[in-house]
Amino acid sequence: MVKSMSVVAGVVMLAGTASANIVVNGSFENPAITSGFIAYFQGSTSIVGWTVTAPSPNQGVDIVSATYFANPAWAFDGVQAVELAGTPGRGGVEQALPTTPGQGYVLSFALSSQTLGAIPGGVSVFWDGTLVDTLTSPGFGTWQTFSYSVTGGAGSTSLLSFVGNIDGYIGTLVDDVVVVVPEPTAAALLGLGGLMAARRRR
Repeated sequence: MVKSMSVVAGVVMLAGTASANIVVNGSFENPAITSGFIAYFQGSTSIVGWTVTAPSPNQGVDIVSATYFANPAWAFDGVQAVELAGTPGRGGVEQALPTTPGQGYVLSFALSSQTLGAIPGGVSVFWDGTLVDTLTSPGFGTWQTFSYSVTGGAGSTSLLSFVGNIDGYIGTLVDDVVVVVPEPTAAALLGLGGLMAARRRR
């Protein structure tokens, strides 16, 4: 399995130690499954911490098991991941996170695909209903990580959503979802990264 790092949106997590992850079950290890995959349909809350979203009740996501397939490429962290074109998809997962209004956070996660080829635009990521990015996931056997700076909304929670854009049974794999408050040094690097990106756009 190839693990590659992508630095996105000026986020550089090289200094300091961030706070504890506020995402529950960010590596999709709970519930632990004993088959190759289990499908979870629209409205299910059986994936601990997450609610399954989908266009219709007979669509959703799969939890997949690297242990069952005896292939570590199925997961980036731990032994399970979520696949957004369930049996069948398209589907998504969302979680309301406890956040402080105006507080900056770093959102990171890893993507791969259930197919050997990359999936262009296979997943869209939303923070409190606002699109963060629509991403291409690399082909099966390669995991790529993405990081973004986000800000706590007006209320006591912020909704993080991953929405699959592929119908059928073969879609994007998501794993190792993390949201943390960065250490001051890392936060300063975030600001510097954003400033450099703004200068390059001029």
